[in-house]
Amino acid sequence: MDRVDIRTQSPEHRTQTKDKKQPDTVRLLDYKTGSADRDSLQLPLYISMWNKEHNELAEKAGFYSLKDGKIDWFPKRASMDEFLHSALQLAGELVEKMRKGVFKPAPFKDTECRYCAHSSLCKGVK
Repeated sequence: MDRVDIRTQSPEHRTQTKDKKQPDTVRLLDYKTGSADRDSLQLPLYISMWNKEHNELAEKAGFYSLKDGKIDWFPKRASMDEFLHSALQLAGELVEKMRKGVFKPAPFKDTECRYCAHSSLCKGVK
């Protein structure tokens, strides 16, 4: 798992190692310079990795916007299990399709392929 430590100017955004109300709470943040895609599997996979590798479950997870310092939180713990189950099931289905050679790239913009390191291997690039 990658990690970036950032100092913030605003005290309300400083990371605290202990939450006074919930001392054992783990919160995972995916720092974004641009907009966050809530349909992306990246954050659910980070959460799943954390839960597997540590004895603590992530209670909250979200995207932290480096532009405005706002956090877009994902589901609370109550719905996190269902959310992760669905995301991991989808990731498994995608991997299985890729193994079978069924992979239809659908880039958001045509220009994205120009900067992709794997464009020479991709069937979707014209």
